[in-house]
This record gives sequence, C-alpha cells and structure tokens, in this order.
Amino acid sequence: FYHATFQEYFAALAVEDWDYFLPRNHVDCPVAGKRYRIFEKQWKQVILLWLGREDVADEEKEAFIRALVEFEDGVRDFYFYQAYFLAAAAINEFTFCSLAGEIVRQVVKWGFGYFNFEKQEWQTFFNLIEEGARKAIPETIRRLAISELIQIIESCPEENSQKKAVSILGKPVTVLGEAVSILGKIGQGNLEAIATLIHLLEATKNEDICQIARLSFEKILLINPEVIATLIRILKTTEYEHTRQSVAYSLGKIAPGNPVAIAYLIRLLKTTEDEHTRQSVAYSLGNIDPGNSVAIAYLIRLLETTEDEHTRQRVAFWLEQIAQGNLEAIAALIRLLETTEDEDTRGSTAYSLGEIGQGNPEAIAALIRLLETTEDEDTRGSAAYNLGKIAPGNPEVIAALIRLLETTENERTRQSAEKSLWRIVEGNQEIIAMLICLLETTEDEFTRRSVAVSLSKIAHGNSA
Repeated sequence: FYHATFQEYFAALAVEDWDYFLPRNHVDCPVAGKRYRIFEKQWKQVILLWLGREDVADEEKEAFIRALVEFEDGVRDFYFYQAYFLAAAAINEFTFCSLAGEIVRQVVKWGFGYFNFEKQEWQTFFNLIEEGARKAIPETIRRLAISELIQIIESCPEENSQKKAVSILGKPVTVLGEAVSILGKIGQGNLEAIATLIHLLEATKNEDICQIARLSFEKILLINPEVIATLIRILKTTEYEHTRQSVAYSLGKIAPGNPVAIAYLIRLLKTTEDEHTRQSVAYSLGNIDPGNSVAIAYLIRLLETTEDEHTRQRVAFWLEQIAQGNLEAIAALIRLLETTEDEDTRGSTAYSLGEIGQGNPEAIAALIRLLETTEDEDTRGSAAYNLGKIAPGNPEVIAALIRLLETTENERTRQSAEKSLWRIVEGNQEIIAMLICLLETTEDEFTRRSVAVSLSKIAHGNSA
C-alpha cells in the first residue's frame, strides 16, 4: 500500500484474536514458536487499531488489556513495564476498560513518584521507568491523566530532589516542574487544569516553577466562552500580580474583541500599581482591541518616563503591533528616536516607525535625519530599510538614499539602501544609472548580485 496507515488498518482487520499479539498461554517466559508482537514497535499502531474495532467484543479487549497489565517476564520486569505502557495507550482506544483508572494512576505514579509517609519524603523510580511512564502519559486517557497530574502538583513539594528530566528553560527540573510541563501539553481547555496552574502561580515562590507554570498555562487555553469567562472571573478576584500578568497575557491571546475582557483589562490598567502587570495588560489590551486609546496612552507614557533601554525597545515593539497610523504613537517614537543615545533603541524604533508610519511626513523626515546623522552603520541600515517601507516615490527619500550610496563604505548599508530604492522607485533613470555604477565598482559579491536583481526589477526595458 502507498500509505502505512492503510497497511496498519487492514492488518488490524485481519487479526481475529489478540493471541496474535500476545500468546494467551503466556505465564512467565516465552512460549515456543510464538511471536510477542506487543514488543515490536511496528505493531503498536495495528494493536491500537484492533482495539478500536467495533466488531471485537468488549470482553476480548478487556482480557487483552488485563494480560498486558499482568504480564510477567521473569527478567527483572523489563518487559513488564513495556507491556504496561502499551496498556496505557490501549485504554485510550477502549475507554470502557474497568482497569483504566488503575492503569493511569500507576503510570503517573511511576512517572513522578509518591510521598512515602513512613520515610516522610517524596520517592521516585529508576530513570528508565520514569522516562517511559512520562512518554506514555500523553497517549493515555487525558481526562484521567490530568486528574492524576493535578494530584501530583498539589501534593509534591517544590524542594524535592532535582532529578534530571527533560530540560525545561535550559535547566534541570524538579518532579513538580516536569508534572506542570506535561499538564501544559495534555490539558488544553481543561478548566481543572487551568485552575490548578492559576493556584500554583499564586502560591509558588520558586521562580523556575513559576516560569514553567506560565508556559503551561498559555498552552492549555482555548478560545471558548467558558475559558474566557473563567479567566475574567479570576482577573476580578485575584490579588496576586503573577496571576494577573499571566491571565492578562492569556486574554490577549484568546479573547479578541471580547467587550467584557476589554472592560476589565482597562479597569486593571487604571488601578494596578504593579509596573509589570501594567505592561502585560497594556500589551494584551492592544492585542484584543487594536488601536485601544487607553492602552496606547499608557504605553506612550511608559515610553517617555522609563530610563531603561530594554523597556523602551519592548514598548516600541508593542506600539508597532497595536498603534497602526496612530499620530500620538508616531510622535512618541520620533521623540524617542531623537533623544535616545542607545543605538539598539534607535534601530528598533526606526523599525517600529516603518511599521506604523506609512506615508507620515514627520516619520519620514525623522528617518532621513537619522540616516544622515548617525555614525552607526546598523542604525543607518535600519533607517534606510524602513524608509523604503513608508515612503514610496518620495523624492526626498530617493535623494537621501542616493547620497548614502555615494558616501557609505559599508556593504551592508549599501545593500539596505539599494533594496529600499527598488521598493520606492520604478523606472527612474537616475536611480538606474547609480545602481549600474555601483554594480561596476563594488567588490562585494553579495552586493553585486543584489544590485543585479534590483536592476532587473526597476529597469524594465531600459537600454543603459
């Protein structure tokens, strides 16, 4: 067959008895002459498809899954765990299995451990068992897995031993951190999972756990009225700034145009005294209500009062996202462009102006001034590039770019200027002559190729 899924599907239809996958008369050692396909990776999908067949009796499916769970291998349980992990995936195809709850509970326990009351400590299992269990969790019945993971998160101490798991945020993570991460992968749209992560965000003092919880929180949200209503309710009642920031950010992702969300974000923006919360709310408000005057006004005020260059760059980026064509935002970015002494801020602000200042004469004039006064080649290149975006056909821009091509010795700046020229000029003889001259004099091969491409675009039919 052309597609492997078809092969697996028809193979599953051809199997009459689960004995084909696992000998019925197995006790604790291999049955002579029989294959144990449950341990052959290529048969896994066939097994799951067989379990999904409606013409196979539930009693047979139940017996097969029980045989997997009770498998004995006589070699230190190596195959026992493999069989059990297959059973975890199997119950997702046969959800009426009476063993479903027990199987999921056991797999989660192997994956994350348990609290030993006798020793008064959290105990975990060998790495291979732990890793196998964690890989099995997304394949099993998610509703049950979510419930068990929530219990782990609520009972596992943050200070448990830092066992190496899948690296998150580039660091070794605790059992709790990994449980939170997996909940983020399987808990999409689940209100209990959302509530658990919010509670964790409110309670934890561990910054690493907080970051992982935020990432998981963002992953599990779905655009549906129930989730949005839940987040708004939390936004109204919580007193924790971490929670406000996460909820505000999430509303910005999933509640576009929602009037209730907009109203509560505006209220929070006006009342909170936490600067990080304000920034998160303003950005989210702009996302769900582009052009919102309250959000733009706050960001402009922040842009003009902060002395932190990183914050200035971030706010400039946010304004470019939500303030298209807004004259106050354009004026604020121009002021920043002319007052900051940080070249990175100048470059990012020039880009933001290029995004929101289409055709604006003040923005064009500011970028031309930057082009002609800065000594930083990266900033000059950014100004040239963004002039090409906002000033099509503008003669002053054309003249400034030509002067730049005539004077700069930096190849990257030349490339930016040249690309901007072919954006804003079509068939202009002066520009074509200048590019031909550049083509003949440059020693940079990339520039030569770039100019040749530009000439082909703007010199249609020119015989020079």
